[in-house]
Amino acid sequence: MSKSTISCLGILFLVGLTSHQAASAEWVVVGADTQSRVMVDTDSIASEMILNDTYTKAWLRQEYVAPQIIGRKRFRSVMTLEYFKCAERRSANLQATYYAEPVGNRMVFHTEGSYLGAVVFEDVKPGSIGEAIFRATCLKRR
Repeated sequence: MSKSTISCLGILFLVGLTSHQAASAEWVVVGADTQSRVMVDTDSIASEMILNDTYTKAWLRQEYVAPQIIGRKRFRSVMTLEYFKCAERRSANLQATYYAEPVGNRMVFHTEGSYLGAVVFEDVKPGSIGEAIFRATCLKRR
C-alpha cells in the first residue's frame, strides 16, 4: 500500500469514529424496579415548534428482566419516541420499536408509529415512572 492510500484510510477511520461518537446516545436510567428499567437518551431531548405549539421530544428505552408478549411474540426491550407538552404535563408516544432481546442486540421484531396530529396526549400521572420520565425530559430542556 502506498503512503497516500494509508493516509486516506486513516482519515476515513477518524471520520468514522467522529460520526459514530456524534450519533451515540447518552442513556440515563430514570426508573427501575424488579421487572424493568427505563432510560432516557438525554442527547435526544429537543424542543420542536409545530403549528404554533412547542413540544419537547426524547427517545426512551425500557428493558425487561423477563420477556413480555405482544400477540404471540416475545420481546425484551422497546425504544419509543415520546413527545411532551411540558407546560401542560401531558405526553404522547409517536413511535415504538420492539426488540426480541435487549436493544444492543438490534433484533427488531415489531415497529409502530403515528404522526403528531393523530396521537392523544395524556396527563402525566403523579408518582409514576411517566412522571420520572417527564421530569428528566422537561426539566433537562430548560
